[in-house]
Amino acid sequence: MKSPSSTKSAPVRQSSARWAAALVGGPADLLDFLIPLWAGAALGLDATVIGLLLATELLVSFAARFPAGLLADVWERRNIAAAGAALYGISCAGYALSTDPAMAFISAVLGGLGGALFWVSLRAIVSESAGSDSFAFPKLMTWQETGSWVAFVAGLTLISSLNFQGVFLAASGACFVATVMIAIIPRRPSASPKQAESAFPTQRLRPMLVATALTSLAEAAIGLLLLLHLQKAFDLDVVSIALVFLPGAIVMSLIPGPAHRLTMRIGRRRVSAIAALSSATFAFALAFA
Repeated sequence: MKSPSSTKSAPVRQSSARWAAALVGGPADLLDFLIPLWAGAALGLDATVIGLLLATELLVSFAARFPAGLLADVWERRNIAAAGAALYGISCAGYALSTDPAMAFISAVLGGLGGALFWVSLRAIVSESAGSDSFAFPKLMTWQETGSWVAFVAGLTLISSLNFQGVFLAASGACFVATVMIAIIPRRPSASPKQAESAFPTQRLRPMLVATALTSLAEAAIGLLLLLHLQKAFDLDVVSIALVFLPGAIVMSLIPGPAHRLTMRIGRRRVSAIAALSSATFAFALAFA
């Protein structure tokens, strides 16, 4: 039976987690969009080096996620999430101060590490209420994606007056606000040994994990290629390129709730198949766009 204090603290933890997801997720998605453009325009890097810069952050994030998961199981999750948000804020500031590729690559390493610590521990916090609220993760995704398109609008509004450096510093400030917000939430209620045991069928999840990894890799590559193509082949400016991506970001903030209801009606496998088919159709259609 849950204690009154744990019952009261749970909504606060979930609300703070959603706010933190918006405050960090928005700048993170904005930087994923701006960094390739900034690296080409401000640092003069070619497409190969830009790809290596983005790959560095992704590889560090990938390598750090398993240790981050272990830490989230044994340490206070709010502290790990706060440390991750702070590291990501330092990474954003590092990009703002970068004048050469070396500083940019250091910022990418910090960003990958901070992102892994933040997102793994934050999702672990959200999972605490998944048993009583099946919409816990759709709510998190809605807040995260809403933060994304709000950051896009704000960043692109400010970029003409603040330039890339000013937008990076503003993103850093948002991450540090999230750091404070997540650090001051109530501690996690202690779980009983029975609750702490993992109930997930890990072997059954492996095919889904592999499919998710391959899909994420393909989507990241397609997104980068599309972005560079719009910049190089069509000679579009930052705002014009953002308008290509903005509708998708808005839809992503609206779809989690309805998608979860659809999943409950027709099953996870069918929804996963529909999603994979949609991604493949999108990638195929880009070849003719």
